Amino acid sequence: MAIKTVETCPLCGTDDVRVDDVAWFAIAFDRRAELHDDVETQDAVVFLCRECGVNWD
Repeated sequence: MAIKTVETCPLCGTDDVRVDDVAWFAIAFDRRAELHDDVETQDAVVFLCRECGVNWD
């Protein structure tokens, strides 16, 4: 069973955040190695707070 968690901003504490790098979701997981040379750096998801503007991964 999958566990759902809510991402919260580390600066202001709001849960009004979004993923900043939508291209991360566009690549099929089983084909990432074919499309990117450095697959390990592509795994990070960057979040952006809509309230205060801070971003984190």
